Amino acid sequence: MEGYEAAALKTSYSLAFLNFGQAVLITLGLVGVMWLAAVGVQSGELTVGDFVLVNAYMIQITMPLNFLGTVYREIRQALVDMRQMFDLLEEPAEVKDKPGASALSVKGGGVTLSNVRFSYEKERPILHDVSIDVPAGQTVAIVGPSGSGKELIARKIHKASARSKNPFIVLNGALLDINKYELELFGEEKENGSISYGALEKANKGTLLIDQVSEIPLDIQSKILRVLTDQKFKRVNGNNDVSVDVRLICSSSKDLKKEIQIGNFREDLFHRINVFEINIEPLSQRISDIPLLIKYFSKKISNNYNIKTLEIDENDSYILNHNWRGNVRELRNLIERIAILQPDTKDKISN
Repeated sequence: MEGYEAAALKTSYSLAFLNFGQAVLITLGLVGVMWLAAVGVQSGELTVGDFVLVNAYMIQITMPLNFLGTVYREIRQALVDMRQMFDLLEEPAEVKDKPGASALSVKGGGVTLSNVRFSYEKERPILHDVSIDVPAGQTVAIVGPSGSGKELIARKIHKASARSKNPFIVLNGALLDINKYELELFGEEKENGSISYGALEKANKGTLLIDQVSEIPLDIQSKILRVLTDQKFKRVNGNNDVSVDVRLICSSSKDLKKEIQIGNFREDLFHRINVFEINIEPLSQRISDIPLLIKYFSKKISNNYNIKTLEIDENDSYILNHNWRGNVRELRNLIERIAILQPDTKDKISN
């Protein structure tokens, strides 16, 4: 691989020099012709109009030539690279199994987080020795108010699982058109024979997060229940079952038990997705997290905007006593708004 990388760099440099040399030669030729035309104007053999005409013709000729030459070399080099890449497939493997080695047997997997510690500052830990063990295939329900970080937790679960190298797909039930739930989730078989893949097939071998699962219609909930039970479904307009292997994570900002009582959510689906439940408290009930979040977002957003780190008073009464209905998302937006305005003193920031 190191040899291939060195060869690729050498090729890139060679192409760059060729392109540069071509541009120099064409430019020198253009300058020479224009100089001859200028001499002709000076001697009276050509008019100023002739000079302009020569200039226009030469530019129209030389610019396409320069462009086509560059494109030709890039395409030719791409074809050479493709041939070399296919040749690599025929190269013998550098690492081989020991003779007589038994085949690798994978009997199962799961998500295991052992003694997880997390903090924005070492002296103020947020998670301390948290352990989670979710067996393979088990569903997870994440319940918390909007903006509290449900998707972030879902991504952490995915990254800590054996599926981490496979897709992580997010489907937001609150943002979909009521007539497109099936298309987005299950996909469609069209009349011309083409297939539009849904979120379940896109997340095959990986994880599918259904955010705001409480907003999905009851008839679609029953089909999701079948997927959880059999790991099979039918595409829209399809006749054959499609098998998938998907870990399903559902999140909701509503109390699903209350949604069951008022008839908006299926109880059997609730018990199926609620194998492992994670509850996230609103930010207004986690006041001690606010100073840590302010430091974290101030540094991150300042780096994004390439400005000096914002000096925000972490004990400001407005910040600590605010209701934060938008939770962590609202706090981040506030800090980003401050960064955009770029006040130059701590007092102006507080104001």
